[in-house]
Amino acid sequence: MGKFLLQRLAYLVILVVIATSSTYFLAAVALNPRSNFEGRNPPPSPEVVDSLLDSLNLNNKTPIMERFERWVRGVAAWNLGDAIDGGSINDEMKKIEETLYQTKNKSGQDPLNYPIRLNNKLGALAGEVDGSDYHPTEQVKTVHKEIADKIDMQLNSLRQIMKDKLPKFNDLVKQKQVSAVSVEDIM
Repeated sequence: MGKFLLQRLAYLVILVVIATSSTYFLAAVALNPRSNFEGRNPPPSPEVVDSLLDSLNLNNKTPIMERFERWVRGVAAWNLGDAIDGGSINDEMKKIEETLYQTKNKSGQDPLNYPIRLNNKLGALAGEVDGSDYHPTEQVKTVHKEIADKIDMQLNSLRQIMKDKLPKFNDLVKQKQVSAVSVEDIM
């Protein structure tokens, strides 16, 4: 039974390697990333286009095997792609999200395995107040203020990211002449 499972696993690994490699080569041959820069006014210089495509490993002027080797080395190192500016706005926003909300809950038992977050604390407090026949006590008001202040701190951090980092990211995208990300007033 163990030998069969190992054979099946080896077969699946080989299948994944063949499928992903074939997909890479098919995309490298069929897709034209330079078309993203055509028709822009003003048109970007060929050096800018080459530079951006080189940084993303998409330059069709680079031999396909060289690009494939670079991609395989990245996948082997668990690097599935590069951020444009070397940093990640998503990582910072994820920290905020995980402080506000327990993102690891997938099944009904997970709330027992992972700690509650600020949204759960505020919800539990609201349930206690709502289920009571009396006015909220001073202790409830104090706990509410503490939780609300912590939530406000996280929301202010998110606003700061949207105010400081997103415009820098968009400026970099404009400099590289890639379509920008825009966020309407979400707060």
